[in-house]
Amino acid sequence: MKTQTMSAEVRKTLRGMMIIIGVHAAAVAVIAVIVSYVFAEALDITPGPGMTLRLVLGAVCGGGLAVFMAVHMAVSLSQAVELSEKDALMKIRKTYLLRTAVVLISVTLFYYTGYVNILTMLFAIFGLKSAAYLSPVFFGEMDSAQAAAEEQ
Repeated sequence: MKTQTMSAEVRKTLRGMMIIIGVHAAAVAVIAVIVSYVFAEALDITPGPGMTLRLVLGAVCGGGLAVFMAVHMAVSLSQAVELSEKDALMKIRKTYLLRTAVVLISVTLFYYTGYVNILTMLFAIFGLKSAAYLSPVFFGEMDSAQAAAEEQ
């Protein structure tokens, strides 16, 4: 089977999504650390460098999983457009199950190791949703502004 490479537009969108995922993961880490220190007494936790590290690692791992899912989706869709409708549907279903399995296994492994905070990890994974909605807003506007500047 011949695999098609991603178009320049897809790569550009993917880069924009990665930027938004990274910003989202950083925001999750900062907010989680601030909340944990501000509400330490109410949450009955002892703030410290170990807790901060777990929160930040959770956000980093979640952001990494979100980037993995974005890239995997882009590659899978680029390959599926070259297939027949039936084969494309099967390909998309298989790759969806693979992504879901990778995320579930990763979350489970990290949960049992205790090295990362699972809640910040899950919030950082939602960066994929943020990126999907915000990348056309931010990067679409930049494209239209560049096009308008080139016309003048």
